[in-house]
Amino acid sequence: REPSEQGCVEAGEAGYSALLARHPVTKPRIVIIGHSLGGGVAVELARREEATHNPPQALALVSTFTSIADEGHAQYPIYPAWMMNLAARTKFNSIAAIAQVHCPIFIAHSRHDELIPYAMSSQMANAAGGAVTRLSFDHVQHGDEFSVGGPQVLPPLRAWIDRVAALPGAFHPLPGASHPLPAR
Repeated sequence: REPSEQGCVEAGEAGYSALLARHPVTKPRIVIIGHSLGGGVAVELARREEATHNPPQALALVSTFTSIADEGHAQYPIYPAWMMNLAARTKFNSIAAIAQVHCPIFIAHSRHDELIPYAMSSQMANAAGGAVTRLSFDHVQHGDEFSVGGPQVLPPLRAWIDRVAALPGAFHPLPGASHPLPAR
C-alpha cells in the first residue's frame, strides 16, 4: 500500500489505541509528540482524539509545518501555496487542525531550520486552540533537533511534560491498572 496522510494518521490512531488498551485510565496521560512530518500526524491525531472520550493529556511539536502546501511554497516560492495545495495529494493542514486542539501544546523550533521556516511555529502557536508553551533555539538544522540540539530541547520538553502531568485532574488510573509511563 502506498504511504498516505490517512495511512499515517491511522498508524498513529493504532498506537494511541494500543496504549489505552495496555494502560487503562479514566483520563489518558498520553502526550502526543511529533517532529517534522510526524508533527502533522500528531496534530491530526490530537484533533481526532479530542473528539472522542480519550483526549490526550498534551501535544508537543518540534519543527512542524503549517501545511504541506505552505511547506511546498517555502521550498519553491515561484509556486503559490494555493497551487501547491491543488497539486499535493497529501495535505496535512496542521494549522487548521491545531485550532481544534484544546489540550496544552508545546511548540519548539530552531531559528536556523533550513527546511521548515521558523515563522511556521509562530503561525501554529497563534492558531492553536490550547494554551501554548514556545521554545525557540539556535544553531540547529532540521533533523538535528534531538541529537545536536538535544541539550536545548530535551530538558525544557521534559520539564513541560512534568508540569502538564501535575495539572489537576491530569491522571486518574483505574483500579488495578499499571502506571502508563515508566518511572524515571
